[in-house]
Amino acid sequence: MYRGQIIDTHMHLWDVSNGYEWLPDFANGALNKNFLMPDYLSMAERQCVSGTVHIECGGFPGNPARETEWVQRQADRYGGPQAIIGFAKLDSPDLEQTLKDHCQYPNFRGIRMPLNKIGSFGADRDDYMSDKAWRKGYSLLSKYRLHFEMQIYDTQIPEAAILAKTYPDIPIVLQHLGWPVETGPGYLKEWAKRLEALAAQPNVLLKLSCLGWVFQKKGDPLPYLQEALRLFGPGRCIVGSNCPPDEIFISFDEIFRLLKTALASYTSNEQQQVFYGNAKKFYRI
Repeated sequence: MYRGQIIDTHMHLWDVSNGYEWLPDFANGALNKNFLMPDYLSMAERQCVSGTVHIECGGFPGNPARETEWVQRQADRYGGPQAIIGFAKLDSPDLEQTLKDHCQYPNFRGIRMPLNKIGSFGADRDDYMSDKAWRKGYSLLSKYRLHFEMQIYDTQIPEAAILAKTYPDIPIVLQHLGWPVETGPGYLKEWAKRLEALAAQPNVLLKLSCLGWVFQKKGDPLPYLQEALRLFGPGRCIVGSNCPPDEIFISFDEIFRLLKTALASYTSNEQQQVFYGNAKKFYRI
């Protein structure tokens, strides 16, 4: 089993006073309390985590660059997170100013605007990736040397593959294994066939993350992890805990036990790539 350094490329911090509108009702309020860098370090103390990437979680909804500022203060005080992903509404007329505001903070690296949508759940629309105004904003990411952290469901992968091919100069990190909507054994092949379309795009990296919320103790993550690694290869995969939200279903240590088990058949160099090297290079840590 892998014993080397880890960069957790998907973690969250919050102070409830920052205005996270989703937090009071999420999981019946189980996480509606401050979670700061010392809390994360305590949670991760049994793993060899040497770097972290903070993913936006809706703080300061009227001015998302203030969340980046707040996380940067955590980083300046505690030495991490070493990279920050902020929020921006890519179809906003004020987008460029928002990107400039984010970019003044040294650890800022990219944008996440969650796009996952099924029925009435998730994003407010399901057509962003084909919307002209949204695409115009998306194209600005290359100007500011930013990448896009893509949160979608696997049913949206065909459209995402078109987006990736249309803008080959914008790197994409596909989060949460492409978030398979169904995770029973009968759905593995269908998910993998969809995922293959994004694996064919060289500007896409895959994040092995969200094992708690995706599977919710109702399916086995290992076949999905192993198939994802086969499709993308160890040179294009990174790992993330999605904690603290994933701790609703699975412990931090169990997440990394599963990831290490999935990679056990790979060489030590390939394992080091997935757990550390790829993220260090991509997020400029």
